[in-house]
Order: sequence, then C-alpha cells, then structure tokens
Amino acid sequence: MYYSKVNQLNTFLHYRRVPLNIQHKILDYYTYLWDNRMGFDENQILKDLPPGLEAELSLSLKRELIAKVPFFQHASDHLLLDISKRLEPVVYTPNDIIFEEGDDGNSMYFVGKGLIKITQGGQHVISIGDGSFVGEISLLLNQPRSASAHSIGYSDLYRLSQDDFNHILQFHSEFADYISHIAYERSQNPVTN
Repeated sequence: MYYSKVNQLNTFLHYRRVPLNIQHKILDYYTYLWDNRMGFDENQILKDLPPGLEAELSLSLKRELIAKVPFFQHASDHLLLDISKRLEPVVYTPNDIIFEEGDDGNSMYFVGKGLIKITQGGQHVISIGDGSFVGEISLLLNQPRSASAHSIGYSDLYRLSQDDFNHILQFHSEFADYISHIAYERSQNPVTN
C-alpha cells in the first residue's frame, strides 16, 4: 500500500514538475506517516466502524492524553467520551506554525507525539512534548493568542475546536460551571495560552 502510494505520488510530482525541495518534503511526510501510523488514517478507520465501536476506540486512543489536561482530570466517562469523539487528529511537519501570537484562540491542541516550541514576542519560552497541551487559555477565555506555537519536527496533535468545546459545555452543565470558574481564575492570573 505504501509503495503503491509513493510510486503514484512520484509519478504525479514528476509529471507536474513540482520543485525537488517540495517533492522531498511530501515524500518525507508520507514516510513519517508510514513509520508512525503504518499509513492508516485514524479518522477514516473510526468512520468505518459502527457508532458503538467508534466511540470505544476513540476513547481508548485518547483517554490518557485527555486526562493529562488539568481541567479534564476529574471528568466523567461520559464527558471523556464526548471529548474524544470531537478531537481531530492533525499532523504538523517540521517548522510548521500551529498558531501565532495574536491569532484568534479558536482551538486547543493535545500533543500525542512530537515537540512544540512556544515563543512570545519572538523569544523562546518553553518546549512541550508528548502528553502536553497548548492553547487552552485562549479557548477558555475566548481571546487572542498571547504566544506562538511551532512544530519542531513532525508532530501528531489532536485539535479541539471552539465549536466542539462549546458543544461540550452546552451538554455538560457541571463541567461548564467548572470551566467558567477556571477561566475567571486564569483571567486574574494570565498564563501563556
């Protein structure tokens, strides 16, 4: 499957006379996907399952990662299931910008695998890796990003959009109250978001 895809891709790239540096980046990306995911698309696998199995697999794949976010640590199984179904897997390539300082805070990210560099005012603040999360403050407080995030190498992330986060809050009122409390506390003592 991998070799067939790479051969098709090579033929297409040569036919369309894509510059060599872009060809190498594309082939590196597919090699990364093969080495780390055996070429499987997590979204497609989940969509192909019956709803019950889709939910079970989604939660199994993401439970540990979600539980590392402090405001999800005491979440009910029902809430964790709802969150896991709404996380979108995203792969960033080396040096990709995940978000920039001043961008709308319309999502947060969970780092499944990779290393993310956080900068503020162009200065390195911190690097975060597997099991970390970023962007939660902007999402909670609905404000622009106060920092930038870049993928250092290849990074497998899960994205939780503002719309999905709002859906979760709408259907989990106890959690919504808890989040409102956290947002208020963090607005009084801002942290990198």
